[in-house]
This record gives sequence, structure tokens and C-alpha cells, in this order.
Amino acid sequence: MKREDIISKAFSKLGNNGSYNDNGGERYQKAVALLDSFYENIATDTTFLFNAITVKLTSTGQNEQGEYRYNVPIDCLNVINCQNINRGLENYREEGEFIYSLSSELFIHYCKKLDFDELPDKLFNLLVCGLAKELSLAFNAYNDRYQLLDAKYQEEKRNIIYQQGFNHNVWE
Repeated sequence: MKREDIISKAFSKLGNNGSYNDNGGERYQKAVALLDSFYENIATDTTFLFNAITVKLTSTGQNEQGEYRYNVPIDCLNVINCQNINRGLENYREEGEFIYSLSSELFIHYCKKLDFDELPDKLFNLLVCGLAKELSLAFNAYNDRYQLLDAKYQEEKRNIIYQQGFNHNVWE
């Protein structure tokens, strides 16, 4: 999936077929910034599990309170939840680049940072509609299209949620 393709389709949805050809122009640069911001928002949203991963962490020691310290994975955008060895949800706290827990073994479910090249193809329409919606707010000429684009975005969002399923249990 390429940024240029997403931006091109988003401008097409707005009815502007010329802005995406000028990748040095103000509108194109604004679209790049909005796309990055929009992607960051959906990547950390726990509604979407396209970038979720579960891993077992190894403790790096204990603090004075008896809590085990674990390093947060370098590709972690946000932690969804943690489980202990008995598969029960575990209380934890994040502090800087560490996770602290009373459990001696910890499994974490988190949103992993992905590059645009790694994104699943099923997100293409969601990103296009979301970017078009954001562009309609950014430029006054397209404000009248916001409601239509928001409805299309919500439809694409529902489609993604339906595809991943409602009964998704990462621990099984």
C-alpha cells in the first residue's frame, strides 16, 4: 500500500483530480501530514486489531515494592492488556519504557507499529475515506462533503470490525 495511492484516491473522492499530481504543493503536503496523523490514530485504536500482537515478556529484575520490571517492546504503540501465567488478566502499570507487575511471568497484548508497506490491503478504503474526511475539514472548498465522507468512513470502519470478528480472544 502506497501513500501516494491513498492520497490520490482521497482527492478523487473530494472531486479534486489535480492536487495529487502536485506532490510539492500545499494541498498535497497537508494531505501527507493528515494521513500520518490519521494512521497514528487508527493504529492505536483498540477497535482495530490489524496490528495487535501478543508476546511473553522476560523480567529484568524487581524494584523495592516487589514488582517485576519488564521492558516495553520497541515497536509498541500502546498496551491493550496483560495476562499472567495462569491466563488471568494482570494488574500492571507503565512507567516510561518499563511495565511493572507483581507477576513473575507476563504476556502482553499490544498494538505494534507498522510501516505503510506492511499495512493489510483491507485498510486501503478505510484510509482513503478517513483522509478524504479530514481533508474536507482542512480545506473550506470541501466542507460541504464532510457528512457524506463521514458516513462512508463509518461504513468502512464497520466492515473492518466485521472482518476481524466480535469474539476475537487473543489469549486462545
